[in-house]
Amino acid sequence: MAKKHKKRTKSTPSHQSKTGGATRRRSRGRFLKLKTWELGVLAVIAGLVIWAVATEFSGGVDETAFLRLAAQGRERLSDVVSVADAGNAHIPDATYASDYPTTGPHNPNPLSPGFYSSEQRPDRLVHSLEHGMIVIYYDEPGDDIADQLRDWAALYRGPWSGVIVTKKKGQGPEIVLAAWRNLLRLPTFEPTGAAAFVDRFRGRGPENPVR
Repeated sequence: MAKKHKKRTKSTPSHQSKTGGATRRRSRGRFLKLKTWELGVLAVIAGLVIWAVATEFSGGVDETAFLRLAAQGRERLSDVVSVADAGNAHIPDATYASDYPTTGPHNPNPLSPGFYSSEQRPDRLVHSLEHGMIVIYYDEPGDDIADQLRDWAALYRGPWSGVIVTKKKGQGPEIVLAAWRNLLRLPTFEPTGAAAFVDRFRGRGPENPVR
């Protein structure tokens, strides 16, 4: 009767086992380092995306500086003229007694926020005021002032809280700011007073207040 032989299991030498374990540890280390590097790249990309979105929303303009100006010019708000409500009906073509209407019947289509180098229809501007936008009229402001007003129009572009800067011929150096039922006339541009007006009334129109 043949003898049964037990199957022998080939053992791995101890030095090979240690070497294999070290190799696996190094592989895990490289993997962890790679993952850390990848996470770092992803964090940088996420930061750039957030920055890009914020820049797109604000036009690349620093709102902190604007709000600082607004805080310094609050006393100028005592010169704001309040206008009686003349209604808000939508009609195809409205006319106004004032050169700077702040209320009344108006065109059904509001004007979008932005900087305009030509005069815009007053009946569309009034509709924008009803939405909560601010309209700033200029004529001969000079390059530096025009650039600052352009920055403000780029900073606030919301459909219910935007800023419109528009040409008004014959106005000279005067700057006029309008909100729904509110008006501020500045013989010359005052960044603090103008910013205070924009900050006080922007986004607070009767149709859809957002501030």
